[in-house]
Amino acid sequence: MDSAPEIPPKEKAKNTKIGKFADLYTALPTGKSSIKIIKDSETRDLKTATEDTNRELESLSEGIKIDVIKDSSNETAPELEPLNLDDTEVKDQASDEVPEIEEVSSIKVDETEEVIVDVEPNDEVIENISINEDGIPDDPVTVKAIEDIVAQEADLVLEAEDEDRELTEIAKSPKKRSFIARLFSHSSFRWGLFVFTLLITAGIGFTPQTRYYLLNTSGVRSTMSLKVIDSETQLPLKNVSVSAGTSVAETDSEGIARLTDLPLGDTKLIIEKRAFSSVEKSITIGWGSNPIGEFPIKAIGAQYTFIIKDFLSGKPIEGAQASSGDGNAISDKDGKLIITLDTANLNDDAQVEILISSENYRDEKVSVNVANKEVQSVEMVSARKHSFVSKRSGKYDVYSIDIDGKNEQKIVQGTGLERDDIAYVPNQKSSTAALVSTRERATSPSGYLLSTLYIVDTSSGSLIKVDQSEKINIIGWSKTGRLIYVKIANDVDGTDPERHRIVSVNSQNIADTKQLASANAFNDILIVGDRVIYAPSNAFIQDTSPGVYSVNVLAEDRQTILEPNEAFQLQRTSYEAVDINIGSSWYSFSLNGGSKAIPSQQPSSQTNRFYYDNYNNNFSLWVDKRDDKGVLLVYDKVARKDRELANIIGLKTPIYWLDDNVVVFRVKDSKETADYVVNTDSGEARKIISVADSLGTDRNNNY
Repeated sequence: MDSAPEIPPKEKAKNTKIGKFADLYTALPTGKSSIKIIKDSETRDLKTATEDTNRELESLSEGIKIDVIKDSSNETAPELEPLNLDDTEVKDQASDEVPEIEEVSSIKVDETEEVIVDVEPNDEVIENISINEDGIPDDPVTVKAIEDIVAQEADLVLEAEDEDRELTEIAKSPKKRSFIARLFSHSSFRWGLFVFTLLITAGIGFTPQTRYYLLNTSGVRSTMSLKVIDSETQLPLKNVSVSAGTSVAETDSEGIARLTDLPLGDTKLIIEKRAFSSVEKSITIGWGSNPIGEFPIKAIGAQYTFIIKDFLSGKPIEGAQASSGDGNAISDKDGKLIITLDTANLNDDAQVEILISSENYRDEKVSVNVANKEVQSVEMVSARKHSFVSKRSGKYDVYSIDIDGKNEQKIVQGTGLERDDIAYVPNQKSSTAALVSTRERATSPSGYLLSTLYIVDTSSGSLIKVDQSEKINIIGWSKTGRLIYVKIANDVDGTDPERHRIVSVNSQNIADTKQLASANAFNDILIVGDRVIYAPSNAFIQDTSPGVYSVNVLAEDRQTILEPNEAFQLQRTSYEAVDINIGSSWYSFSLNGGSKAIPSQQPSSQTNRFYYDNYNNNFSLWVDKRDDKGVLLVYDKVARKDRELANIIGLKTPIYWLDDNVVVFRVKDSKETADYVVNTDSGEARKIISVADSLGTDRNNNY
């Protein structure tokens, strides 16, 4: 066996020889290495041995690339492709040409051939690696690596054993505890500490001053409320000064004062009001709202007594308030009011003004002599004004006035162009009224004088123009406050089937206008709540027999009550029903959910009732004629019966609700034309003022 040629040191560092290839898998070091391929039989050539080697190397590590440098056993050996573990198949590329050799290094030892291969670069050099029987290479590098691993593992084991030994010794050795720990080790000390803590906590909780001090220091604050009343009348006092500590408040109309941001604990309550004795009292403010009840104070000033009652009914008014300077008082259920004033610096003949007010009533100013302590009566008048048309100036002007005849004011001045058929209908839902007049003297293209419909703001007198036509009739105000009227279309032929039109308008927004129905003419029209019932005429309408229909004031939900016959009269003979006349026949339609009119008998009374519902919709007004007198009646919807309010010669419409209990009506006889007022609760009717006999919602079946 020839000795292998010596490889230069640099090449030796790059080429590591593996002296023996074990049957078991062997890990290859990185770097330049040489693998000795052994032919173990004559029949086994270099190519077969190389293929076997490649298969073995594939199991060692992926991606090792082997370049065969030389086949020294056969100079004519075929050229071999580089061996790659990713592709272990060695392709036999037989060729007669001698492969190009980068470096030649070959020795021949019996049946052993040496092939130089390339592996990834590595600075280490491993020589003469042999494989032990256990399959582990016995080269110095591998042996050293194994020894290092074994040594490291041994060190870790020793460290773990040392640490475990130290912990065991610490656990076994007695520990020296601190003084506090030794104290807590005694059960008597622990129980004593618990009892002491419990006593301290209980002391803080059951000692108010300590508790309040701690809470106040923490920023806790509380509230308090009380009611101040007159010790004589037992009625609440308004504008009484109440203070507790630094918190100050005044009583309201109910005599109640509420103080906030109060520190907890003891404080002094002070109640003061001019003409009353002061109150000072020590109180304790606790946690929460602290309602401390009523505090009566005694009057020491001059007292003045009034009986407050309604102008129309004469009934007492409860809750009316009187005030004068710092003094104030409230009336009781009997209308009695006692106000206490500080008059010490006034002469006996001096006058003191007292203002008396109540909800929905006009404020009343009463002047009293300081020395006069007699009981006085004060009548309260509705705050809502009545409006009407008057021709006292020679023109048709519109005025407003209080129902006791005071504070009259002209709100719309006439132009002198108005015809006598002027119409004026107040709206009970708001301070508005409908006015129809010829005040503009406007004419149609054909020269016919036009009437103009206005909405009047009765508080300011402003006019809003709504519509203009040859003729406008006001039907009335609906339950929701919409104005319903009928107009004749301008310059329309008398035979036009849509000459007359029923219109609904929102008085607060005239752009909201709806046409409810149209016909050449209407035989009759009624308003029932928010629905309009109408009977169109069939004049000039060929091959048509109109009936009776209803529609709501928004032009929705149109219904057929009766068809196909023409109805000539809609007669409301009771609050719940409408009688319908068709020639010699009569039908009845129920207003309580009826859908169709049914045949009936001719009603015993031919009086047509015009009902006017109040705000709360529990009463309705209507006018009857009995023994040459007009009778104003109110229908109770719950009891379903009528009650007489006034019986006066010449009593007639228009009538309307000024408020929920006050009614205005018209009286016209040989002596006067005037508007009167009455309260539905009780009392006599009173005249407000003489007026012009303007039209209202009176109907003459001429639409």
